[in-house]
Amino acid sequence: MQLRMYVRTLQRGWWIIALTTLTALLLALLAAYNTTPQYRTKARFIIGPNPQLNEGGRDFVNTLQALDRRSIAATFAEVLDSPTVYQEASAALGIPGDVLQQYRFSTVVLPGANVLELSVTGPNPETAALLANAVGAKGLDYVTSLYQVWTVTPLDSAFPPPNPISPQPKRDAAVALVLGLLAGCGLAIVREQLRSPLAALRARAAIDGESGAFTRGHLLAKVDDLTHAGTPVALGLIQFDGLGDLIATLPRPAAQELLRRITTTLRTDLRGRDLVGRWNETAFGVVLPNTAVQPGFETVSRIAQHLAQQDIDGETVALQPRVGMIDVRAGETPEQIAQRAEAALEQARSDNKRTILAGAMASA
Repeated sequence: MQLRMYVRTLQRGWWIIALTTLTALLLALLAAYNTTPQYRTKARFIIGPNPQLNEGGRDFVNTLQALDRRSIAATFAEVLDSPTVYQEASAALGIPGDVLQQYRFSTVVLPGANVLELSVTGPNPETAALLANAVGAKGLDYVTSLYQVWTVTPLDSAFPPPNPISPQPKRDAAVALVLGLLAGCGLAIVREQLRSPLAALRARAAIDGESGAFTRGHLLAKVDDLTHAGTPVALGLIQFDGLGDLIATLPRPAAQELLRRITTTLRTDLRGRDLVGRWNETAFGVVLPNTAVQPGFETVSRIAQHLAQQDIDGETVALQPRVGMIDVRAGETPEQIAQRAEAALEQARSDNKRTILAGAMASA
Protein backbone atom coordinates (compact mmCIF):
# COMPACT_ATOMS: atom_id res chain seq x y z
CA MET A 1 0.00 0.00 0.00
CA GLN A 2 2.77 2.41 0.95
CA LEU A 3 4.63 1.51 -2.23
CA ARG A 4 1.63 2.38 -4.41
CA MET A 5 1.25 5.68 -2.56
CA TYR A 6 4.88 6.60 -3.22
CA VAL A 7 4.54 5.58 -6.88
CA ARG A 8 1.54 7.88 -7.28
CA THR A 9 3.44 10.65 -5.52
CA LEU A 10 6.36 10.29 -7.93
CA GLN A 11 4.00 10.21 -10.90
CA ARG A 12 2.38 13.48 -9.80
CA GLY A 13 5.78 15.05 -9.23
CA TRP A 14 7.39 13.82 -12.46
CA TRP A 15 8.12 17.36 -13.59
CA ILE A 16 10.05 18.07 -10.37
CA ILE A 17 12.13 14.93 -10.88
CA ALA A 18 12.80 15.77 -14.54
CA LEU A 19 13.70 19.40 -13.76
CA THR A 20 16.02 18.47 -10.89
CA THR A 21 17.75 15.75 -12.91
CA LEU A 22 18.22 18.04 -15.91
CA THR A 23 19.55 20.84 -13.70
CA ALA A 24 22.05 18.51 -12.03
CA LEU A 25 23.20 17.23 -15.43
CA LEU A 26 23.67 20.73 -16.83
CA LEU A 27 25.57 21.90 -13.76
CA ALA A 28 27.85 18.86 -13.91
CA LEU A 29 28.60 19.41 -17.59
CA LEU A 30 29.21 23.14 -17.09
CA ALA A 31 31.55 22.41 -14.20
CA ALA A 32 33.36 19.74 -16.23
CA TYR A 33 33.96 21.96 -19.23
CA ASN A 34 34.92 25.01 -17.18
CA THR A 35 37.37 23.25 -14.85
CA THR A 36 41.08 23.09 -15.59
CA PRO A 37 42.05 19.43 -16.23
CA GLN A 38 44.21 17.83 -13.57
CA TYR A 39 46.80 15.17 -14.40
CA ARG A 40 48.37 12.74 -11.95
CA THR A 41 51.65 10.89 -12.36
CA LYS A 42 53.46 8.54 -9.97
CA ALA A 43 57.05 7.56 -9.28
CA ARG A 44 58.03 4.58 -7.10
CA PHE A 45 61.16 4.00 -5.02
CA ILE A 46 62.33 0.90 -3.18
CA ILE A 47 64.13 0.94 0.16
CA GLY A 48 66.95 -1.56 0.76
CA PRO A 49 70.25 -2.06 2.59
CA ASN A 50 73.31 -0.26 1.32
CA PRO A 51 75.07 -2.60 -1.17
CA GLN A 52 78.39 -1.65 0.40
CA LEU A 53 77.48 -3.54 3.56
CA ASN A 54 78.80 -7.08 3.91
CA GLU A 55 75.86 -9.21 2.79
CA GLY A 56 76.51 -11.86 5.37
CA GLY A 57 77.66 -9.48 8.09
CA ARG A 58 75.83 -8.46 11.23
CA ASP A 59 75.16 -4.91 10.01
CA PHE A 60 73.42 -6.24 6.90
CA VAL A 61 71.18 -8.54 8.97
CA ASN A 62 70.34 -5.77 11.42
CA THR A 63 69.46 -3.49 8.53
CA LEU A 64 67.05 -6.04 7.06
CA GLN A 65 65.43 -6.50 10.48
CA ALA A 66 65.10 -2.75 10.93
CA LEU A 67 63.25 -2.45 7.63
CA ASP A 68 60.44 -4.51 9.15
CA ARG A 69 59.66 -1.51 11.34
CA ARG A 70 57.34 0.79 9.41
CA SER A 71 58.88 3.86 11.02
CA ILE A 72 61.88 3.65 8.67
CA ALA A 73 59.78 3.73 5.51
CA ALA A 74 57.48 6.37 7.05
CA THR A 75 60.51 8.59 7.74
CA PHE A 76 61.63 8.34 4.12
CA ALA A 77 58.08 9.18 3.00
CA GLU A 78 58.14 12.31 5.17
CA VAL A 79 61.43 13.33 3.55
CA LEU A 80 59.86 13.08 0.08
CA ASP A 81 56.86 15.04 1.36
CA SER A 82 58.95 17.89 2.69
CA PRO A 83 58.18 21.36 1.23
CA THR A 84 61.92 22.04 1.26
CA VAL A 85 62.45 19.16 -1.13
CA TYR A 86 59.66 20.46 -3.41
CA GLN A 87 61.12 23.94 -3.55
CA GLU A 88 64.69 22.80 -4.21
CA ALA A 89 63.52 20.40 -6.93
CA SER A 90 61.39 23.07 -8.63
CA ALA A 91 64.23 25.58 -8.40
CA ALA A 92 66.56 23.09 -10.10
CA LEU A 93 64.01 22.76 -12.90
CA GLY A 94 63.52 26.53 -13.15
CA ILE A 95 59.82 26.32 -12.19
CA PRO A 96 58.53 29.53 -10.50
CA GLY A 97 56.94 29.35 -7.05
CA ASP A 98 53.49 30.43 -8.26
CA VAL A 99 53.50 27.53 -10.75
CA LEU A 100 54.64 25.09 -8.05
CA GLN A 101 51.59 26.05 -5.97
CA GLN A 102 49.36 24.60 -8.68
CA TYR A 103 50.70 21.09 -8.01
CA ARG A 104 49.90 18.72 -5.14
CA PHE A 105 52.40 16.19 -3.78
CA SER A 106 51.74 13.04 -1.78
CA THR A 107 53.99 10.17 -0.71
CA VAL A 108 52.69 6.89 0.75
CA VAL A 109 54.26 3.62 1.78
CA LEU A 110 52.66 0.78 -0.16
CA PRO A 111 51.08 -1.81 2.14
CA GLY A 112 53.22 -4.86 2.84
CA ALA A 113 56.25 -3.54 0.94
CA ASN A 114 59.24 -1.25 1.45
CA VAL A 115 58.19 0.78 -1.56
CA LEU A 116 57.45 4.51 -1.61
CA GLU A 117 54.96 5.95 -4.09
CA LEU A 118 55.21 9.65 -4.88
CA SER A 119 52.18 11.21 -6.62
CA VAL A 120 52.16 14.62 -8.26
CA THR A 121 48.91 16.18 -9.50
CA GLY A 122 48.66 19.37 -11.54
CA PRO A 123 47.42 21.06 -14.70
CA ASN A 124 50.38 20.14 -16.96
CA PRO A 125 51.25 16.44 -17.44
CA GLU A 126 54.85 17.09 -18.56
CA THR A 127 55.59 19.40 -15.63
CA ALA A 128 53.98 16.92 -13.21
CA ALA A 129 56.29 14.14 -14.47
CA LEU A 130 59.37 16.36 -14.26
CA LEU A 131 58.51 17.40 -10.71
CA ALA A 132 57.87 13.82 -9.60
CA ASN A 133 61.25 12.63 -10.86
CA ALA A 134 63.07 15.74 -9.57
CA VAL A 135 61.47 15.54 -6.11
CA GLY A 136 62.35 11.87 -5.97
CA ALA A 137 65.98 12.53 -6.90
CA LYS A 138 66.30 15.36 -4.38
CA GLY A 139 64.71 13.23 -1.68
CA LEU A 140 67.12 10.40 -2.42
CA ASP A 141 70.02 12.80 -1.92
CA TYR A 142 68.68 13.72 1.53
CA VAL A 143 68.17 10.07 2.51
CA THR A 144 71.64 9.05 1.30
CA SER A 145 73.27 11.86 3.27
CA LEU A 146 71.38 11.04 6.46
CA TYR A 147 71.32 7.23 6.45
CA GLN A 148 74.42 5.32 5.35
CA VAL A 149 73.01 1.83 5.88
CA TRP A 150 69.99 2.21 3.58
CA THR A 151 69.49 3.25 0.02
CA VAL A 152 66.39 4.41 -1.80
CA THR A 153 66.51 3.37 -5.43
CA PRO A 154 64.15 4.49 -8.23
CA LEU A 155 61.82 1.64 -9.15
CA ASP A 156 59.43 3.28 -11.64
CA SER A 157 60.01 6.71 -13.13
CA ALA A 158 57.14 9.13 -13.65
CA PHE A 159 55.81 9.68 -17.17
CA PRO A 160 53.37 12.33 -18.48
CA PRO A 161 49.87 10.84 -18.11
CA PRO A 162 47.84 10.80 -21.34
CA ASN A 163 44.45 11.49 -19.71
CA PRO A 164 43.38 13.78 -16.88
CA ILE A 165 41.98 12.34 -13.65
CA SER A 166 39.48 15.20 -13.49
CA PRO A 167 37.18 16.36 -14.77
CA GLN A 168 35.65 13.38 -16.53
CA PRO A 169 32.46 14.58 -18.23
CA LYS A 170 30.98 11.13 -18.84
CA ARG A 171 31.54 9.98 -15.29
CA ASP A 172 30.43 13.31 -13.82
CA ALA A 173 27.29 13.31 -15.98
CA ALA A 174 26.39 9.78 -14.86
CA VAL A 175 26.86 10.71 -11.20
CA ALA A 176 24.85 13.91 -11.68
CA LEU A 177 22.00 11.96 -13.29
CA VAL A 178 21.81 9.57 -10.35
CA LEU A 179 22.08 12.30 -7.73
CA GLY A 180 19.61 14.52 -9.59
CA LEU A 181 17.14 11.66 -9.86
CA LEU A 182 17.41 10.89 -6.14
CA ALA A 183 17.13 14.57 -5.22
CA GLY A 184 14.13 14.99 -7.51
CA CYS A 185 12.36 12.01 -5.96
CA GLY A 186 13.06 13.42 -2.52
CA LEU A 187 11.71 16.84 -3.47
CA ALA A 188 8.58 15.29 -4.99
CA ILE A 189 7.90 13.34 -1.81
CA VAL A 190 8.56 16.37 0.42
CA ARG A 191 6.28 18.50 -1.77
CA GLU A 192 3.49 15.95 -1.45
CA GLN A 193 3.97 15.78 2.31
CA LEU A 194 3.70 19.56 2.54
CA ARG A 195 0.69 19.64 0.23
CA SER A 196 -1.27 17.03 2.18
CA PRO A 197 -1.64 19.06 5.39
CA LEU A 198 -2.47 22.20 3.38
CA ALA A 199 -5.05 20.32 1.34
CA ALA A 200 -6.54 18.88 4.52
CA LEU A 201 -6.72 22.35 6.07
CA ARG A 202 -8.40 23.76 2.96
CA ALA A 203 -10.87 20.86 2.94
CA ARG A 204 -11.72 21.37 6.61
CA ALA A 205 -12.14 25.13 6.02
CA ALA A 206 -14.68 24.38 3.27
CA ILE A 207 -16.88 22.21 5.53
CA ASP A 208 -19.23 23.43 8.23
CA GLY A 209 -18.28 21.57 11.39
CA GLU A 210 -21.82 21.15 12.74
CA SER A 211 -23.81 20.17 9.66
CA GLY A 212 -21.12 18.56 7.49
CA ALA A 213 -22.29 20.68 4.54
CA PHE A 214 -20.12 23.17 2.67
CA THR A 215 -19.65 26.59 4.19
CA ARG A 216 -21.39 29.60 2.68
CA GLY A 217 -18.10 31.01 1.35
CA HIS A 218 -17.16 27.75 -0.33
CA LEU A 219 -20.63 27.41 -1.85
CA LEU A 220 -20.45 30.89 -3.37
CA ALA A 221 -16.93 30.19 -4.64
CA LYS A 222 -18.23 27.08 -6.42
CA VAL A 223 -21.05 29.13 -7.95
CA ASP A 224 -18.50 31.66 -9.16
CA ASP A 225 -16.37 28.90 -10.71
CA LEU A 226 -19.37 27.42 -12.52
CA THR A 227 -20.59 30.73 -13.93
CA HIS A 228 -17.10 31.63 -15.14
CA ALA A 229 -17.02 28.29 -16.94
CA GLY A 230 -20.27 29.21 -18.71
CA THR A 231 -22.44 26.72 -16.79
CA PRO A 232 -26.06 27.79 -16.05
CA VAL A 233 -26.66 27.68 -12.30
CA ALA A 234 -29.73 27.84 -10.09
CA LEU A 235 -29.17 28.76 -6.43
CA GLY A 236 -31.80 27.95 -3.84
CA LEU A 237 -32.04 28.85 -0.15
CA ILE A 238 -34.08 26.81 2.34
CA GLN A 239 -34.94 28.68 5.52
CA PHE A 240 -36.09 26.50 8.46
CA ASP A 241 -38.02 28.89 10.68
CA GLY A 242 -38.39 26.33 13.46
CA LEU A 243 -34.71 25.42 13.54
CA GLY A 244 -33.45 28.39 15.57
CA ASP A 245 -35.37 27.52 18.73
CA LEU A 246 -34.40 23.87 18.44
CA ILE A 247 -30.68 24.65 18.17
CA ALA A 248 -30.97 26.96 21.18
CA THR A 249 -32.74 24.40 23.39
CA LEU A 250 -31.41 21.01 22.25
CA PRO A 251 -28.14 19.60 23.62
CA ARG A 252 -25.28 20.21 21.24
CA PRO A 253 -24.98 16.53 20.11
CA ALA A 254 -28.71 16.38 19.35
CA ALA A 255 -28.65 19.68 17.45
CA GLN A 256 -25.63 18.55 15.47
CA GLU A 257 -27.35 15.25 14.64
CA LEU A 258 -30.39 17.15 13.33
CA LEU A 259 -28.27 19.45 11.15
CA ARG A 260 -26.38 16.48 9.70
CA ARG A 261 -29.68 14.70 9.03
CA ILE A 262 -30.83 17.71 6.99
CA THR A 263 -27.54 17.72 5.04
CA THR A 264 -27.75 13.98 4.36
CA THR A 265 -31.35 14.24 3.13
CA LEU A 266 -30.51 17.10 0.80
CA ARG A 267 -27.52 15.31 -0.65
CA THR A 268 -29.42 12.06 -1.04
CA ASP A 269 -32.42 13.57 -2.80
CA LEU A 270 -30.39 15.88 -5.07
CA ARG A 271 -28.19 14.84 -7.96
CA GLY A 272 -24.57 13.87 -7.37
CA ARG A 273 -23.29 17.03 -9.08
CA ASP A 274 -25.50 19.32 -6.96
CA LEU A 275 -23.94 21.06 -3.95
CA VAL A 276 -25.27 21.58 -0.44
CA GLY A 277 -24.01 24.24 1.97
CA ARG A 278 -25.01 25.80 5.27
CA TRP A 279 -25.97 29.38 4.51
CA ASN A 280 -26.45 30.57 8.08
CA GLU A 281 -27.58 29.17 11.41
CA THR A 282 -31.08 28.26 10.19
CA ALA A 283 -30.76 28.17 6.38
CA PHE A 284 -29.16 25.88 3.82
CA GLY A 285 -28.15 26.66 0.26
CA VAL A 286 -28.26 24.31 -2.73
CA VAL A 287 -26.46 24.80 -6.06
CA LEU A 288 -28.03 23.16 -9.10
CA PRO A 289 -25.78 23.29 -12.20
CA ASN A 290 -27.40 23.16 -15.63
CA THR A 291 -30.83 23.65 -14.07
CA ALA A 292 -33.48 26.26 -14.89
CA VAL A 293 -34.94 28.18 -11.97
CA GLN A 294 -38.51 26.80 -12.20
CA PRO A 295 -37.70 23.06 -12.17
CA GLY A 296 -35.00 23.77 -9.61
CA PHE A 297 -37.51 25.50 -7.36
CA GLU A 298 -39.92 22.57 -7.67
CA THR A 299 -37.20 20.05 -6.82
CA VAL A 300 -35.94 21.96 -3.78
CA SER A 301 -39.50 22.63 -2.57
CA ARG A 302 -40.30 18.91 -2.73
CA ILE A 303 -37.19 18.03 -0.70
CA ALA A 304 -37.99 20.79 1.80
CA GLN A 305 -41.48 19.31 2.24
CA HIS A 306 -39.84 15.99 3.23
CA LEU A 307 -37.80 17.85 5.85
CA ALA A 308 -40.76 19.76 7.26
CA GLN A 309 -41.43 17.20 10.03
CA GLN A 310 -38.57 15.71 12.07
CA ASP A 311 -38.62 13.20 14.87
CA ILE A 312 -36.46 14.17 17.86
CA ASP A 313 -36.38 11.80 20.81
CA GLY A 314 -39.80 10.42 19.87
CA GLU A 315 -41.35 13.86 19.45
CA THR A 316 -42.34 15.32 16.08
CA VAL A 317 -41.23 18.88 15.53
CA ALA A 318 -42.01 21.25 12.65
CA LEU A 319 -39.06 22.91 10.92
CA GLN A 320 -41.31 25.22 8.83
CA PRO A 321 -39.16 25.42 5.68
CA ARG A 322 -39.45 28.19 3.13
CA VAL A 323 -37.68 28.26 -0.22
CA GLY A 324 -36.24 31.05 -2.34
CA MET A 325 -34.68 30.35 -5.72
CA ILE A 326 -32.74 32.44 -8.25
CA ASP A 327 -30.87 31.79 -11.46
CA VAL A 328 -27.35 33.14 -11.30
CA ARG A 329 -26.51 35.78 -13.89
CA ALA A 330 -23.25 35.91 -15.76
CA GLY A 331 -20.88 38.53 -14.41
CA GLU A 332 -22.44 38.72 -10.95
CA THR A 333 -20.10 38.87 -7.99
CA PRO A 334 -20.59 36.44 -5.07
CA GLU A 335 -21.89 39.36 -2.98
CA GLN A 336 -24.52 40.23 -5.59
CA ILE A 337 -25.56 36.59 -5.88
CA ALA A 338 -25.96 36.32 -2.11
CA GLN A 339 -28.02 39.50 -1.95
CA ARG A 340 -30.44 38.36 -4.66
CA ALA A 341 -30.79 34.90 -3.09
CA GLU A 342 -31.57 36.37 0.31
CA ALA A 343 -34.03 38.79 -1.27
CA ALA A 344 -35.85 35.84 -2.86
CA LEU A 345 -35.89 34.07 0.50
CA GLU A 346 -37.20 37.20 2.22
CA GLN A 347 -40.01 37.36 -0.32
CA ALA A 348 -40.90 33.78 0.55
CA ARG A 349 -40.76 34.54 4.27
CA SER A 350 -43.12 37.53 3.91
CA ASP A 351 -45.70 35.52 1.95
CA ASN A 352 -49.04 35.69 3.77
CA LYS A 353 -50.10 32.21 2.70
CA ARG A 354 -50.64 29.79 5.56
CA THR A 355 -48.94 26.98 3.69
CA ILE A 356 -45.75 25.45 5.01
CA LEU A 357 -43.90 26.32 1.80
CA ALA A 358 -43.92 29.70 0.22
CA GLY A 359 -41.78 30.17 -2.84
CA ALA A 360 -40.15 33.21 -4.31
CA MET A 361 -38.31 33.13 -7.61
CA ALA A 362 -36.20 35.82 -9.17
CA SER A 363 -35.27 35.15 -12.77
CA ALA A 364 -32.93 36.94 -15.09
